[in-house]
Amino acid sequence: MFQTSPLIKKMLIICIGNTCRSILFHSIIHSFSNKKFLNYDFYSCGVSVESSFVSSNTSLVLINNNIDIIKFRPQPITDFFDVYFDDIIILDNTISLPSQIQFKNFFYFNIDDPFDKDLQEYQKTFDTLFHLILSFK
Repeated sequence: MFQTSPLIKKMLIICIGNTCRSILFHSIIHSFSNKKFLNYDFYSCGVSVESSFVSSNTSLVLINNNIDIIKFRPQPITDFFDVYFDDIIILDNTISLPSQIQFKNFFYFNIDDPFDKDLQEYQKTFDTLFHLILSFK
């Protein structure tokens, strides 16, 4: 499942439930993959996945911003234990990275969780993540 070419790097994006922030981040960065992140495969997960569906507001914000909705279902972090990642992106500073996650680099960002808030809050989160990704080298 996680076999890639040695030239392809793997990035794991982690948040709490994998229904809002990590899905938005994953979708945005995937939309840049043909331009800025040519040599990456992207994955996302949550440390406490309680839903089997992405938030409807997440889907609406992606549609409103002309970003293809990637067909995901929230995935628990345990699905990625013992998989090596070049980069780990953590979107909530309350998350502790489990020792079973293998990585080269990791980055913490404290992004407000829009879960159970209105569409405007999801758009603000999208904008924050979009600008964060644009700042990556």
